[in-house]
Parts: sequence; C-alpha cells; structure tokens
Amino acid sequence: MNVLLVAVSPRRRLTVIERAREVLDAGGQVTLITLKGGGWDDLPDEVVVHELQHDEASHPFLRAERAIVLRAPNLTVRALDKGARAIAARRDGMDMLRWTTGSLRERQVEWSQRFHKRKFAKAYSNVRPWLLWRVARQGALERIDTAALDQVVLHDSLSIPIGWHLAQEYPDLYVGFELREVTV
Repeated sequence: MNVLLVAVSPRRRLTVIERAREVLDAGGQVTLITLKGGGWDDLPDEVVVHELQHDEASHPFLRAERAIVLRAPNLTVRALDKGARAIAARRDGMDMLRWTTGSLRERQVEWSQRFHKRKFAKAYSNVRPWLLWRVARQGALERIDTAALDQVVLHDSLSIPIGWHLAQEYPDLYVGFELREVTV
C-alpha cells in the first residue's frame, strides 16, 4: 500500500505520525506533504517528506506583494536619505535631516506591516488554498509517482484543495480523511 498523507498544518501532527506508523507496520510506503518539514522529529525515517514552504514563499503572487509593499517604499526612503545626506553635507542641518529620514523609515516599515496584516493577509487567506494546490502540483507532486498511490489521506482544511484536485485528476484514487484498508 502506497499512501500520501497531506498535512499542511502541523496541528494534527500526532495523528499523522500514528497513521504513518500504521501504514509502515503493514509494509506500505508513506509520503507526507506539509508546509514545514521541521517539527516532524517523531516521524519514522522511512517517510518521505515534501515541504511546500519554500515554493509558497517564492510564488510570484507573494514576491509581488513584497516588492510593492516593502521594497519599493524602502528604495524611495533610501533615495530620500541619500539626498538628505548630500544636502546635509553642504549645510549644518545634518542631525535634523537624519532624524527626518530615520523617522520616515520607521513609518514606512510600520505602514508596510500594517498594510500586510490588514489588507493583504485577508485577501491572501482567500487565495491561499488555491495557491497551495498550484505550489504542490508544480513542486511536490512532480516528485511523487502519483500513479503508484493507493490513497491520499487529508489531515486539515488546507489540504482539501490538494485532495480535491487529486481526486479530479485521478478518479480511481481514494482520497479521504481517514486511512482505509485497500485490497488490490
């Protein structure tokens, strides 16, 4: 029996470990797709773990947000700071200009964080399940022999889109929330 466990969140970590041990004790193979590979120390060594965290962070959607909300304003503040230093070098107002650009930098960081938490995070929570599916399909699932899988076991709500798309692509593959005995 070849089982794919999908646990994006580590909340049900003990259940995932228990299911993996059950399959391994029965002579099967287990693959785990999770967001972060750390924190799975109790997982048997035979389990192959695929992480989504790096692929999610490097997705163009998140990279664009970082560029617009953090990098562009930071470059603007840097340019202002450089200009202020040039002016201050010619005049005696160095301390005042440094204070102004330092204060501006602090505000920029504060505004960027506020925008990220209040606006972007809310919008991203609606898009994230779809994005996790795309990340899993383009990364972890390319490295997994999906034709050899007997079943997929989902362990949290963020796993549902991944399971749903797998069920659509492989109609004969059992996708569910609990491990079932497969007879071949």
